Amino acid sequence: MKKILLCQVLAAAIVLAGCGADVRSSISEKRETLSSETVTSPTGPTSAGSAETSSPASAEPEQTASQTQVVTTTAITETVTSTELQTVQSETTAEEPPEAAPAYDTFYGVLIDEDCSDFEDPPLHDTPCMFMKECRESGYGLDIRQTDGSWVFYMFDENGQKLAWDYLNITQRQDGLFVSVTGTWENNVIKVISIEES
Repeated sequence: MKKILLCQVLAAAIVLAGCGADVRSSISEKRETLSSETVTSPTGPTSAGSAETSSPASAEPEQTASQTQVVTTTAITETVTSTELQTVQSETTAEEPPEAAPAYDTFYGVLIDEDCSDFEDPPLHDTPCMFMKECRESGYGLDIRQTDGSWVFYMFDENGQKLAWDYLNITQRQDGLFVSVTGTWENNVIKVISIEES
């Protein structure tokens, strides 16, 4: 029994010794490979002495400088792009046209109240009549002469009523109340902006 046990121990020692030789051989091969890779550089072969003197620490500053240059270039590009964008935006804003003022028409005729708008000859209608209660309550407007010689009455809007009343209170004319009215024509009513004596 002791002999058998001893044989087993010897066999295990022989196997382990053989494995150790394989491991040592593998380690030695890897060392040679690493040594040959260190001697060869990407730009071409160099001497072993120069390979030993160069260390990874010396390569790091070059990489850091390259990274710094890339970061700096990126920052400059972003700054330039931002400045160009602001310039384009300011130019676009400057080129936008201002809002167009609404277009108004000018109407020319005789200021008269609706109650007397059928007067045969509107220019002869007298100013004191327009102050009468019935005339004033009927509303003011413009009698406009047509191409055939007839007269057509156009009512003023609420603002036009106020402006007509103000005009009647300052005018020196007793008849012939020809005026130029600035405004727009909507729904058969003149929306008045201003009234000027003509």
